[in-house]
Amino acid sequence: MNPPNVEENNRSAEADPAPDPAWEVRSVLEDRGLYWLLHPPRVAIVGVPNVGKSTVANQLFAQERSITADLPGTTRDWVGEIANIDGLAVMLVDTPGVRQTQDAIEREAIERSREQVGAADLVVMVLDATRDLSEQRDLLAAYPSALCVMNKVDRPKTWEVPDGGAWIQTVATTGSGVDRLRDAIKRQFLGTGPFDVNQPRWWTRRQREILELGLKDPSALESVVAQPRRGARM
Repeated sequence: MNPPNVEENNRSAEADPAPDPAWEVRSVLEDRGLYWLLHPPRVAIVGVPNVGKSTVANQLFAQERSITADLPGTTRDWVGEIANIDGLAVMLVDTPGVRQTQDAIEREAIERSREQVGAADLVVMVLDATRDLSEQRDLLAAYPSALCVMNKVDRPKTWEVPDGGAWIQTVATTGSGVDRLRDAIKRQFLGTGPFDVNQPRWWTRRQREILELGLKDPSALESVVAQPRRGARM
C-alpha cells in the first residue's frame, strides 16, 4: 500500500474549504422567496391625479378593476385585490391620486390611502411624462425607494429619466412596457435567477427567529434542531 500523499491532501483541503455555517444561515435568511409565495406581498400604486395610475393597475389586474377617467379625483378610495404577477400572487392596491383638494370625501380617501401605502411591501410610483416633473417631485421625495414608472411615453415628453434611474417606461393605455413592470415587481420578491426548489428557505416567523438565534448562538440552533417541539409548526 502506498503511503498517503500529505501534500496532495493538504492541497485538496485548501481547494475545498469547509462551508461557513454562519454564511449559509445568512443566505437562507436573506432569501424570502418562499415566504412571499405563501404570503402575498402588498404592492401599492401611487401617483398624482391623471397620470394613468389606475390604467396601469388595470393592466396588472388584467381586467378593468379600477374606474378610469380624465377627471381628477375619479378614484375616491383605495382598491385592493389579488393580482397574478407572472405566477406571484400580490395584493395590488390602487390608491387615489395625491393632491390638495377642498373635497372632504376625496381628502379623507387620500388620508386613508396613506395607511395602505405605509403598510405596503413595495410602492410603485406612476409619473406622467407629459406633465412638468415639478408637479410630481414631492411624491418622489416621499417614496425614495419606490419602483418608478414613466407613463405616457408615446406623447411628447416634458422631462427625461434622471441619469442612473432604473425607471420603467410605459404606455398604459396600450399595455406597452407593462410586461417589464410585471417582471420588475416579481424580481423585487423572488430575485433575478430561476427559483431553485432544492434551495433551503424559511416561510414562517418561527423559522426565521430560529435562524436569527442560530447566528447569535450556534449551540442554541443545534438544540432546537435536536429537540423539536412535538406537534409544533415550524
